[in-house]
Amino acid sequence: MKTLPQRPKKDHKTILTEYVRDLSDDDLIYLGVRLNERVGSDLAEILNFMSRKTSADYVLSSSDTAYGLYDTLDLTLEVLNKEADKRKISFKS
Repeated sequence: MKTLPQRPKKDHKTILTEYVRDLSDDDLIYLGVRLNERVGSDLAEILNFMSRKTSADYVLSSSDTAYGLYDTLDLTLEVLNKEADKRKISFKS
């Protein structure tokens, strides 16, 4: 298990908002589609993709239970949808 840096002094929603804001349009669509669909190996792909960024990995790893992890993913989807609206991006094909 990798060691994460000291806990950020921001709440999870703020961290996720900053993470999502910094995504390219393609990455925003990639995560948005996978979080909306959640089929097959999407969950593994979402977690692997998000864990590349230390701040997002911190938020994901702070979940104590599976329910907590799904709550975090739901919060991520909420933030993704707001950012997509701002950028006028649709996750539907």
